[in-house]
Amino acid sequence: MARKSLQELSGIANAIVRSGAKPKKSTAISKAPALGALQGSLSAIREIDPDLIDDWGPLDRLDEFTAVNTEDDSDGFDALKASIKEDGQQVPILVRRAGADGRFESIYGRRRLKACRELSIKVKANVQEIDDATALLAKGLENAARRNLSFYEKARFAAAIKAAGHDTATVRKVLNLSPSGISHLTKVTDNVPKEIGDLIGAAPKSGRPKWTSLAAAFEANKMVTATGIAFLSKLNPNTPSDDRLDLLLK
Repeated sequence: MARKSLQELSGIANAIVRSGAKPKKSTAISKAPALGALQGSLSAIREIDPDLIDDWGPLDRLDEFTAVNTEDDSDGFDALKASIKEDGQQVPILVRRAGADGRFESIYGRRRLKACRELSIKVKANVQEIDDATALLAKGLENAARRNLSFYEKARFAAAIKAAGHDTATVRKVLNLSPSGISHLTKVTDNVPKEIGDLIGAAPKSGRPKWTSLAAAFEANKMVTATGIAFLSKLNPNTPSDDRLDLLLK
């Protein structure tokens, strides 16, 4: 499926609000603004102390919740941090206010936030009052406009969205997937134990066939969690995640 542009995707912002999703947390905002307005509201951009910003919502990138990172992720973050140090932060993150104590929640831009935190500088942030549904959509569209999530990252992101109380229709809108696309992701997260996925990592060069093969092996009891964990734990910590997946499938 060809990737839609941000302008094309932004039209579904209001639809996601009406999708019937029931997030665990709600806000007092009765109607969310269109996503295009979020991206273009320069007057809402502020410089904020990173220590006043907390993470929000389902995690999307696998390197945010597992110790196994790809070499591309490491190089990418180091390059981002160096760029911000030399030229300043060019693209603001998106945040919303969190209560009356002066704190904020980060909707997207965790890597930029982390870089600014490590550089001990304030982060440029677009501050918007938006509800959970629109925040989740904005998070998905940000990923669509930047580096693609790997197949497995999409699968884990989809599972995290559903675990947060959203329905399948919402997952489809956020990830811009067909019903069959969601089905493939679900097959993987339903059958590949989370512990195994954490030890493999994002595997950015590995698509659906390899992951569904692994899922089928677990589903048919041809592979068990304990054996997989023992095998992966013995690998060199520097083994790229794609190689980890390939070795486990052999």
